[in-house]
Amino acid sequence: MQRKFLNDRMNVRLGISDLFYESGWDGVSSFDGLESEGSGRYDTRRASISVSYLFGNQNVKSSKRKTGMEEEAGRINE
Repeated sequence: MQRKFLNDRMNVRLGISDLFYESGWDGVSSFDGLESEGSGRYDTRRASISVSYLFGNQNVKSSKRKTGMEEEAGRINE
C-alpha cells in the first residue's frame, strides 16, 4: 500500500508479509514400525515502512547527448 503527499513529491509505502501467520511446517515419518508426527511454526510476520522524497526542480529537461555515429553522419552530409 502506498500513498503520495506534498504534490506527489513524498511517497510513503507500507509493506506487510505473512499477515495471517500461515507459515510453518508439518510432517509424518514412518520407519521400521515407528511412526512420528511433527509440526512447527516460526514467526515470519514482517511490516516495513519506507518514505521517499523528490528533491530539486522537476521541470528541468535533460540535455541530449550525441553519439559518435551522429557526429560522423553530420560530417558526411556537409
